[in-house]
Amino acid sequence: MQLTDSPVPAPSPLRAALRGAALALLAGGAVATTAAASDVPRWQLDTSGLLYGELQRTSVVEPMARVTRTFAKGNSFTAQVDFDAITGASPSGAQPSGLVQTTTTPSGNTKTVPAGKLPLTDFRDMRGAVDLEYAQPFGSHLTASVGGHFSKESDYRSLGERGQLSLEAFQRLSTFTLGASANADVVTPLDGTREPFTADDRTGVNANDKHARSWLVGTSRVMTRRWLLGATGTYGEEWGYLTDPYKVVSTIDPLTGHTTGELHEKRPDRRVRRDVLLSSVYHHTEDVSYLSYRYYWDDWGVEAHTADFRLRHDFDASHFVQPHLRFSRQGAADFYCYGLVEGREKPRFATSDYRLGDLNTATVGVTYGFDLVSVPGQLTVRGEYMRQWGRGFPGDAVGSQRTYNLAPAVNTGTLMLGWSVGW
Repeated sequence: MQLTDSPVPAPSPLRAALRGAALALLAGGAVATTAAASDVPRWQLDTSGLLYGELQRTSVVEPMARVTRTFAKGNSFTAQVDFDAITGASPSGAQPSGLVQTTTTPSGNTKTVPAGKLPLTDFRDMRGAVDLEYAQPFGSHLTASVGGHFSKESDYRSLGERGQLSLEAFQRLSTFTLGASANADVVTPLDGTREPFTADDRTGVNANDKHARSWLVGTSRVMTRRWLLGATGTYGEEWGYLTDPYKVVSTIDPLTGHTTGELHEKRPDRRVRRDVLLSSVYHHTEDVSYLSYRYYWDDWGVEAHTADFRLRHDFDASHFVQPHLRFSRQGAADFYCYGLVEGREKPRFATSDYRLGDLNTATVGVTYGFDLVSVPGQLTVRGEYMRQWGRGFPGDAVGSQRTYNLAPAVNTGTLMLGWSVGW
């Protein structure tokens, strides 16, 4: 089961690679000198364990291990393995009602929801993923990389590939990056694929194809010895089965506002995403600050603005602390609704998934890292608190719906422990 289907996706591997190059470029000559002096074969091991928990909802445990082998000529090979164990409950899309409701879980079981409570769907799933990447420098200014991705869970399989070119120019003060990626996924909903806008009808198709491709262009520039600016733009397309097979839309009595039933949602079978990311890295006397702004929009009508700030302070060469602040404001998709009122014309598409609605997200956290004494390597501990809230009392609510918070806040805690060592 997919944990999230956020309209504002997490940064792609291409964007992450660009950011890494920009941060390395910030140090300018110091990094270049170090690289030249250490032009020998070496290994790097990065491991982490992540605990993610939404209050009274979803819990995730995710261990990860990544190994990088850098060869004498500067080329490198990276392999990463992830494993996720997901349990808990997620909003089904159904709305609270003044009456007791009975909902159906993805496995086909029924569940009773008390009056006035938001219906949640229980689930349990495991996911495994493997990522491979090879990077090859051509001369002293051009680097190319290719990679692949495979992940599998009980009802979702993903296979992807990506490539990137990075060119350093103007005395290595500027970096230009081009990238592309493609994914071929298969969605196999538990207990079959439901017919949209029906209570429980099946389509007869168990495996649903989903495809995606994206392109990235970016640049970063060392403005001064302390300041670096970067900009990236991404264009992506998705097509195929884009509906969430486990989300429903409540049917609403036009007079009382009580729910009268549930219909499976329907989303368009094509989506075009665009985003622009502006970033700044500044090296203060003792600290390094990271500031970014991202604007996202797509043809589903979703728009989002995200600001992110981090400040790294090194106490000495062996340990550091880095606080983190992030805020995001997202507008709803064109076909987002709090339910379908009986007697009104049924729309072409409809979803009540809160992740496609009006959504505010605030995150505060801190990372602490230090070198180990008894064993080699560096240990990092990161803790974050995230709060999401939407427009819980919309003006178009009907009857008793007006008395309920239709988009209650979600409180999430994250704890990550990481260990990195090179030799």
